[in-house]
This record gives sequence, structure tokens and C-alpha cells, in this order.
Amino acid sequence: MKPHHYLPHVLMILLSGVLKAQDCEPATAITTLEVNNVRSGLSTSGTLWDLPREMGYVVPKDKVYDGSDLGLLYAGIWMAGFSPDGELKLAAKKYGTFQEKVDYWPGPIVNGTVNNQSCSNWDRFFSVSKDEIQRHKDLLIQYDLLNEPYPVHLIPAAIKAWPGNGNPYFETENGFLLEGGSFTLFYDKNNNGIYEPTLGDYPAIQTQLDQWMIPDEMVYWVFNDIGGIHRESNGKKLGVEVHALAYGFSQPGHLENSQFFKYKVINKSGQDLNDFRFGLWVDSELSCRGNSFAGCDTARSLSFYYTPDVEGINCNNPGVDNDTFPMLGVDFLGVKVKDGDYTFRPMEVFSYYNNSSNPIFSGSYPPQTAMEHFVHLDGIHPGLLPPGYQGTNTKFAFPSPPACFNTDSCWSMCLYPSYYYDASTIQSTGTSHLGNLDYMEVDFVSLYTTDITFPCPNTSELLAISDEIQEVYDTGFQPFLSNQKGPLVPGNITVSPNPISIENMQLNIKGLKRFSDLKIYDVSGRVLYEVASIPSSEFYIYPSTVFPSKGLYWIKISAPDGSVFTTKLAIQ
Repeated sequence: MKPHHYLPHVLMILLSGVLKAQDCEPATAITTLEVNNVRSGLSTSGTLWDLPREMGYVVPKDKVYDGSDLGLLYAGIWMAGFSPDGELKLAAKKYGTFQEKVDYWPGPIVNGTVNNQSCSNWDRFFSVSKDEIQRHKDLLIQYDLLNEPYPVHLIPAAIKAWPGNGNPYFETENGFLLEGGSFTLFYDKNNNGIYEPTLGDYPAIQTQLDQWMIPDEMVYWVFNDIGGIHRESNGKKLGVEVHALAYGFSQPGHLENSQFFKYKVINKSGQDLNDFRFGLWVDSELSCRGNSFAGCDTARSLSFYYTPDVEGINCNNPGVDNDTFPMLGVDFLGVKVKDGDYTFRPMEVFSYYNNSSNPIFSGSYPPQTAMEHFVHLDGIHPGLLPPGYQGTNTKFAFPSPPACFNTDSCWSMCLYPSYYYDASTIQSTGTSHLGNLDYMEVDFVSLYTTDITFPCPNTSELLAISDEIQEVYDTGFQPFLSNQKGPLVPGNITVSPNPISIENMQLNIKGLKRFSDLKIYDVSGRVLYEVASIPSSEFYIYPSTVFPSKGLYWIKISAPDGSVFTTKLAIQ
């Protein structure tokens, strides 16, 4: 429990009858997502890209932070809205974890309240890999063919622990009850809304086209803003519960250098939240501390981060190339609200402030009060504008490419380096009305490209990556969809003879689609034999080289189009 000087504040909340809460201890859980070329830290405290004793977002992931690392970000979640009587409600995460100032706590809001035990229980992550899900799906197929129940003890532990609604194994696996409503998404085979792994359910992500997709790894966690006093932003509690999901793909190309994030913010305050905004605060460090510039592309809802120049930015490390450095981006892909009435582009604000205490920067300083945070989240504080922009009303700072050198029409940090030293940025959504239990869902992705020529780099390569990944998102992640319908196209596949003698006979598999994968399982689900990307329509197996004994086995053939063919095989 927190010290007793919090008691008057707690009593005021209890007497109000709204958002009753017992103070929670600050979040401590941190995990790492590094399924591809990115290593990033995830925290239950409302922070993104946070790792102890090193920078929390690194590309390539095998780098060790030594003061000369490249490709580093640190971020926090900002949110704001207004109560029906016009009172500002706000939570904002910056460096508070290091300063023992907190705006967010782990866990859900249950019946309008949280408590320290619940926050402690949820100070953790739920992680699952594509391999674990595939193993689970293979077992489901095999026991379905056997017409026998799927044994609970064979379900992968990560799938049994997943916080799907009504999960009967959640308490056993995690040590506490699943309370507080429906949590993360899952493929629901019988569409009854209950997570039942033995009946065919498993973790999955619903795409923009309402199909189901399985990334190579996904991590889920829950946090709220009512576990105590907002000592970082000094804002009033919104009464929101946040479901966070991070995932990545180990795939060739730009997906290898990207991570995806989905934040679902649920209003559990018991009253409306008007003009609600969701934002992401970013402090970028691409080389030494303070040596990072930023900009935005308004059409793509993209922020980008780059090194300002090539002189003196390598921390006096002669091993760093002074001519080429990476460029990073954060791309807001889409925003969804409960009633579907969100009509803005995903990013409607790109703001900033300077962290320097130099008097020249007095027009833009780190926010302290709730209102000072809000003006950045809402984009109504212009900060320091270059001469050509003085008096201009804009909610998008630095909208020009760094390589745009016309001082009459361009505005970038690169053109005015003395104005914008060591800046933090805030990108946020447009406003939305959230009734009680309504939600806003925001999807964004991190981007990376390297070998950008400096100073004042061109953004064309990063913009092309943004367009490519936006298309992957808009078209529903088609290459990564999970096949839910069993054998979509059995085609003319034949497996003969069946039954077959284990000795002196050839098993013929014909009618394959080219580049199909084949696996053979025993009754326990163990893979006995597999071959990937069969180049022809026929394949032959000598049973004596594959099958250890007589009995019943299963053959599974997966075609490149996602169709699956399964059949029993009897060995005599």
C-alpha cells in the first residue's frame, strides 16, 4: 500500500461514488518483443520501448547500447477528454517511472474500482508465438480425425493462459480469476463468445476486413489510470482501461524491421468522455542524447525521426560512419470507435516541445500541469515557429521533408537547428465522444530504414515503406491470415494405397498444388516427417523409412494459398 498521506484523496474518491479505487503500487513488469530485427521493451506502466539500463527500442536488435547506438526510441501513452460538466481529464506518461511519478497502473477496472492485489496480479504480460498456435491447431486436427476429445494437458501453456473471455483454464494457469469483462481477441470457432481451446479456439487478431490473422509473436497486457493520483501529469483521472497488444512478423523485407501495436481504450468512468484524444509521446535518440530531429507527413499520419547533422553526433566514436544513419518512423495506421463515427485521418495532431532549459526555448517547454500537457495533445500550442510561420495556425509541426530548403514555404527542424534542440514530440488522433463502456482503438506501426544520406535527409524511402505497410494493413494482412475453414480446396489430392504395408510398397501422393508443405504425425501429435515446398504435383514415400511401426497416422498438406488437406493413413 502507498503511505497514509494518500488517505484524504482516497476518501474523496470513495465519497464521490465514481471510480472508487484503492491505491496500487507502481507497475514493475517489463518484457521484450524481438521476434524479428527489432528489440523493444514493453512495460505495464503506460510506457513503450522501455528496457532497464539500456535504450528500449533498438534496430538492429543485436546492438548493445554503449552511447553510440543507432535507432533508439522511448515513448509513452497520452490521453485526454472532458467530463459532461467540462472538467479536463488527462493521463500522460513520460519519464515518470524513473522519477517515481505514475499516471497508469496494471490491470482492469472491475465494477468501477481497482485494488492493489488486482494491480499486482495483472502486472504481467501474456505472450504467444505462431509456433505454439500452429502446434495447437495441428493437435486439434488430429483429435478431430480420431473423433476423440482434445486432452487439456496437451494444450500449449501460453494458449491455456491467454485472457480470452470465459477461459476455463485462466485461473489455474495464472493464479487469479479473470474478472472485469471481455479482454483480448481470439478466434472463436463456434461463435459463442467464450474462449474454449479444446473446442478449436486460439489467440488471433481480427484484421480490418474482419478476418483472422496470426503474427509470429504477440504480447498482450492491460492497464488503467485510476490506481492512484496522477503525479506525472497532475491530471484528473479519466477512468479508462487500456488493452494493449504488440506483435511482429519474422518476414523478409520491411516487416522484418517493424513492430505493430493495437491500443483499445475503454471508458469505464461511469460517465461520458467528450472530445477524447489518444496520443503517443516520443523521445528519440538516434545517436547521442539530444541529437535527434523529427518531422511529420500529414497525408500518411506518419512521424519520423532522424539525425540533424553528421558533425559531432557520434559521441566521439570513430567506428560510427558519419555519412549514413537510420531514419525511424511511427505510422498511425487506423482508428476505430465503438459506433464507427470516427471521421478523421488517424493522426490529426503533431506537436512538440523542447527539453532544453536555454532561455531561447522559453516558447516551448516541458509540460508540468494537466493543461500544459493538453495543449500539446490537442495541437493548440504552436511552440517556436520559424519566421515564415509566425502567426500561422497549424496543428502539424514540421510538415516539410528535411530536404526541403525553401525557407519561405518549408518548415522542418533541419532548416532551423538552433530553435529545436532536444525536442520531444506528440502525435494524436482526432476527437471522439466515448459514452460509458465505449472504446477507441488505435493501430500504429514502427518503421525503419537505413543508409539515409545526411544532413537534411530525403524521406522518400521511409514514405515508400509507410505506403507498403499501410496497404498490408488496409488489405487485412492477407499473407498472414489463419485458415479457419479446414480444407478450403481439397482438390484432387489422393493418398494411395491406404491402408498400406510398412514393407516393400510405395505411398503415392498425387494432385498436390506446387510448393505445398507436407507433415506426418503419430497419434500423440509428434511430427514424424516433414518436407517443405514440394515443387511438383506428386510425391512418393517409402513407409519403412518414415513409420516406426504399424498403426494409425495423419497426413497434413498445406498449400501456398492457405488451403489444408488432412487424411488418416493406416499402416499394416
